[in-house]
Amino acid sequence: MRIRLLFAFGCAAVLLAAGSRNIFWGDYFVEAWPSYFHLRTDGVDAFLRLMPAYSGFVTLIGAPSTLLGFSMDWTFRLQALPGLLVLSGLAVALHAPRERAHRLLAIALVAASPVAYLALDAGHPEDVLAAAAATAGVLAAVRTRATLAAVLLTIAVLAMQTAVLALLPAALALPSPSCASSCSR
Repeated sequence: MRIRLLFAFGCAAVLLAAGSRNIFWGDYFVEAWPSYFHLRTDGVDAFLRLMPAYSGFVTLIGAPSTLLGFSMDWTFRLQALPGLLVLSGLAVALHAPRERAHRLLAIALVAASPVAYLALDAGHPEDVLAAAAATAGVLAAVRTRATLAAVLLTIAVLAMQTAVLALLPAALALPSPSCASSCSR
């Protein structure tokens, strides 16, 4: 298990390096960075006026990482870390235990997802967090881990409001309350 998790983290690190090479040309520079910059220089009022639509992510993850005072590139990388950590955990949780030959390939395809690369390259670390947390939330619901599913889906919706679409599949995957005690036996 530890080796699979380390491999997933390694794949996510490669994804972060590749996806954050050129922050200047992505949407991050145009959409999010002005609000972060003005948070540092002009305060909360300017930050709130310039905040992009994905305000949950910007407020809970972006603003604290911005206040650390790193450059734009490193601030972006810090903001991408939560999504990459969830993506790595999802990669390990999704691996097929019986398919030994394909295990590392499956982990690599999730932890270093081409779609996650495109999101990072376009300047949207919030999309990686929302997609990974929503998928992990539905997976937790399928595995009847209701509390974990609720936490992950809350994180997903806070990161990107469109993750609300994962709530119905998760709700349908959970057992009914009357079945919960008798189904687990």
